[in-house]
Amino acid sequence: MSVRKRIIFLILLALIGVFISGFIPILSSKNQMLKDREMETRYVVETAYGILAFYHERQQAGTLTLEAAQAQALEQIKSLRYGHEDYFWINDFSPSMIMHPFKPELNGTSLANFEDPTGKKPFIAMVEVVRQNKEGFVHYMWPKPDHKDPVRKISFVKGFTPWQWIIGSGIYVDDVDHAFNESLLLILVDLLILAGIISAVFLIIARSILRQLGAEIIPLLESVSQMAAGNITCRVHSGNQRASEGIGGAINHLADSLAQVMQVISLHSGSISACAGELVKIRNLVLSDANNTNHLSLEVAQQNENLSREIVAITEKIGLVSGNIQAVSGAAYQVSGNVATIASGAEQASANISTMAAAAEEITANLGGVNQSLEMVDQSVQAVATSIHDMSKSLGGVSDLCEGASQESSKAKELAEQTQSIMERLSQSAKEIGQVVDVINNIAEQTNMLALNASIEAAGAGESGKGFAVVANEVKELARQTAQATHMISDKIHGIQANTREAAFANDEIGKAISRINQSNVEITLSVEQQNKTVHAISEAINTVAQSAASVTRNAGELNFAAQEVARSAQEAALGTAEVARTAAEVASGAESVARESSAAETMSKEIRASAETTEVASKTVQEKMIDANRVAQQALGSALQFQRMGTVLQDMTGALFAARMEMNTGTPAFEMRLIKGGLLATQALLEQTVQGRMPPDLKNLGEPKNSPLGEWLSTPQAASFQPRHMLDELKELYSESHYLSSQTITIIAEKGWDGRDAAGAVLEKFLANRKKLFTLLNKMYMASTTDTEHARSFFPWSKELVTTIAFVDDDHRKLVEMVNSLHLAMKDEEGSAKVEKIIDGLVSYAETHFSREVEMLRKFSYPELDGHMVKHDLLVARLKELSEKYRHGEFTVVMDLLTLAKDWLVEHILRTDMLYVDHVKQRGQT
Repeated sequence: MSVRKRIIFLILLALIGVFISGFIPILSSKNQMLKDREMETRYVVETAYGILAFYHERQQAGTLTLEAAQAQALEQIKSLRYGHEDYFWINDFSPSMIMHPFKPELNGTSLANFEDPTGKKPFIAMVEVVRQNKEGFVHYMWPKPDHKDPVRKISFVKGFTPWQWIIGSGIYVDDVDHAFNESLLLILVDLLILAGIISAVFLIIARSILRQLGAEIIPLLESVSQMAAGNITCRVHSGNQRASEGIGGAINHLADSLAQVMQVISLHSGSISACAGELVKIRNLVLSDANNTNHLSLEVAQQNENLSREIVAITEKIGLVSGNIQAVSGAAYQVSGNVATIASGAEQASANISTMAAAAEEITANLGGVNQSLEMVDQSVQAVATSIHDMSKSLGGVSDLCEGASQESSKAKELAEQTQSIMERLSQSAKEIGQVVDVINNIAEQTNMLALNASIEAAGAGESGKGFAVVANEVKELARQTAQATHMISDKIHGIQANTREAAFANDEIGKAISRINQSNVEITLSVEQQNKTVHAISEAINTVAQSAASVTRNAGELNFAAQEVARSAQEAALGTAEVARTAAEVASGAESVARESSAAETMSKEIRASAETTEVASKTVQEKMIDANRVAQQALGSALQFQRMGTVLQDMTGALFAARMEMNTGTPAFEMRLIKGGLLATQALLEQTVQGRMPPDLKNLGEPKNSPLGEWLSTPQAASFQPRHMLDELKELYSESHYLSSQTITIIAEKGWDGRDAAGAVLEKFLANRKKLFTLLNKMYMASTTDTEHARSFFPWSKELVTTIAFVDDDHRKLVEMVNSLHLAMKDEEGSAKVEKIIDGLVSYAETHFSREVEMLRKFSYPELDGHMVKHDLLVARLKELSEKYRHGEFTVVMDLLTLAKDWLVEHILRTDMLYVDHVKQRGQT
């Protein structure tokens, strides 16, 4: 149905409504009219009732008799009239008619059997109403005066009890209908006049509405419905042409603007989706790196704790070794003293044996004169016995000393063996410490590498990774300090190992010397035992000499033999004693060597212990640094988890934005921005991870250019027919350069490895600059393929509302509008962050120049609100400086805040604040 038909239908509905609204009160007025007539009848009946009461009072007063009073009352009521020949009648309770002014033939007759055409007995009903309620209304049929046919009548009756009369009067319903019809006719005429006026007004309004709609309502409704459903490609048409005026034209302009906005949203939604996809991947890498760093720091801390325990154990073992070496040194010095005593005893024994040999020789020489020199023999025997006794005692002491020396040398040998075992364990512990140090070095290198990778990932993440970059730098510094500390530990461990080897060698020499001493002690013990046997034999021989002294003469031959035996034994004893002295000298020399080696070993053990203590201090330092590193690693893990949560939020928001965009049909774009930008960002991520060493430098990972989303689109018919052509040619050139730079980056890493990172990084920077150009060009191509760029409006166009008619003020304000529009355009082209510094500086310079000129003018003309105006200037400048400071601290929302401030400046300051002083300065001559 067309708008015209709908409007006609609305007019008819309005007329029907007017008539209905007019007739409903009429119908209700009919009922009210009937009720009013009923009440009027009641009132007149009660008036007539008063006449009866009046004459009854006169009867009661004795003025009139009952008959006279009733007769006068009837006569007066009979003549009463109201309305149009309305009258009263009186009947009694029998019921019989007492008086009827128009039907006197009924007077005195019974009405008990009287029925109306409907069969109702009205007078019986009147009696019943009066008996029940003393008064009331009765409906029945009764002919009008001078008419034969009965009509509907409503009568009010009231009983007069003193005379047993019922007085009544009624109205004819057709009289009410007649009055209602007359009223209805008048109202109907009024309604027709009103309907004509309303129809004329509606037609005028309808014509105006049709002109303002600019098209029929059905196309308007269909277009708006499709737009509401998300299809903003439809337009309103008037006939065969697109509507350009009225609501249809306004809807088309609105649809154009909405389509352009939705295309921008679609464009940046695809960009954000692509970027969010790569950020999610980076988020996972950062979280993995943070977990690895945390695990490595915990492992380093555990290894360092093990190192500390090993160092403490080494220190304890070194203390034990030092004690053992001191014991060995003491034992060696004691052995040396004992051997010196042995040597002294051996010399004494040698002297005694020499004396004994001299005596034996003297016995042999003087054997011929034994008998003559018996007393001398006895004396010599006594001297020999004494010497033998002394020698026996000396040999007993030598035997005891040899046993003590043997025990001490055995003990020294055991201590030397223990020392050797401890030295071996010390050397093994030093080797294990060296292995732990190597592990720590490897972990430190891995931590340094992870910190470097985290820094690169954080730099690639942009603003969201700056906090993580700081943590990564801290981890890198701790890794460097850990490497230095482990290098110091390694140097100390090498010193410990060298000192341990020297101590082990010296201890081995001590063990060998002690073995030689022990062997010498065994030989000395054997020699002393042999000497004891010899001395015992000499003692027996001397005893034999003493026993045979009395029979020397008789036993001269035996004495000569005994003397020879004594001489031979003395010679053997002298030889044994000389051997004992020589062996004792060797033992003393070995003991002194052991003592010297023990002293050197003790000194070396002190040096080893000092090195171990230094290593322990360095280990504690490493432990403290690793605690800091662990804390930083925990912070890095927390930041990574926060990054993960923020990435999840971004992912959800991106999905919601994409879902909302999909609800709107903006037409089919030339290409899918999300896939193309996602492919380029994926290539960027591949190159960065290759440069960082995360991925092997394989050109196969890069793939063929034609297989990427952009390469596939370039081979489609849509790309071949894309206009303007120069954009497509520029896109192909940039994409070719992008693939070349990608290949070159991977090739450098493949050929030079880690050493080629700087060169590959330089090429990667060129790739990033090329990728930015690609993104900007893709944005322009996307908008060119879906919107009418010729009708793109400015963000804040210059309008007459901004004009102050003050020349220099308007010139300055135009510059501000241009700066705001430039910022908005840069943000739309994704170049806001690159231009914000220049725009901030420009706004600060503008504010200083413009505000100073404006204040000078206001001060010249004594503007009364100058102070308040200057306060607003100061607030704007302070806000600009605040944004400048935030920008220099890396806050990425500065661009948005700056655009908001600039727009508020235009709306609030220029349109409101500046307009307040215009009249004041213009009236005083400012042009």
